[in-house]
Amino acid sequence: MGTMVVAQSQRGQVLYCSACKIFHVEFGNVHLSLWIEHLHELWETLGTLDPWEAERMNAHTQFRRKVLIPIRNSPADLLFTAEEVTELHGLLARAVDKAVLPESAWAQTEEPKR
Repeated sequence: MGTMVVAQSQRGQVLYCSACKIFHVEFGNVHLSLWIEHLHELWETLGTLDPWEAERMNAHTQFRRKVLIPIRNSPADLLFTAEEVTELHGLLARAVDKAVLPESAWAQTEEPKR
């Protein structure tokens, strides 16, 4: 048992801890610890969002990053660029794809190190 990388991108990675059954999402300077249901929910939320439209609609704000993702039951929000949202969604998609497999199959589907 331990922690293993289940998906990687240029800006981040998703780790899975088999002891606590938690997915750890590291992306830029953001770290989230998520149960599989919440990982899937975040992936779905990002998939329904048009980050380019969100940037356009929030162009008037003083925020440097224009795509705002609220964190449920929290006063905090995540701020991203459209490019970051696209990359994070792809990263989570690879993690969700792997998460539906039994853990014993993960070693056979690991991505090459970059």
